[in-house]
Amino acid sequence: MELLLRCASNHNGQPHDFVTDKVPSQKTPVHCPLCGNTQLIPLSKIYLLVKDPNGPIHGREGRYYCAGDHQKKTFDGILEGCTTEVLAVTNPACKRTKEYKDLMAKEEMRRFYQSGGLVMPSSVTDNDDSTPGPEPSPPTIPPAPAPSDTPEG
Repeated sequence: MELLLRCASNHNGQPHDFVTDKVPSQKTPVHCPLCGNTQLIPLSKIYLLVKDPNGPIHGREGRYYCAGDHQKKTFDGILEGCTTEVLAVTNPACKRTKEYKDLMAKEEMRRFYQSGGLVMPSSVTDNDDSTPGPEPSPPTIPPAPAPSDTPEG
């Protein structure tokens, strides 16, 4: 059985999510593959549902397919679930898909414009990689306009 775990450390401002088939216990702790931390939080796998008139999953607003597994038709309900809300997705397979990345980019732009451009969009990255992402660059502030040479009158 695969478990989705999140490392409790905060490397580069992002937690580490990873999948393992080992069950953590005091006798056999599981270590984060990136930083070695043993303080882990179990996560439910939340799959991304994408609207599709021919999808195998019947939902309230039509038919869907699972972005990370197009053949998946049922979800456990305790260890896994599904959503159309891109920010709630935790399943690493779904996060690697084009559908997820496209929806995440749209969500980040929506949040950027909603904030009046005050919140810089973050990069779209997967938290399940064993390598850290790039350091976020600080926001740039445009220079103030030069004062006018002509007196206003």
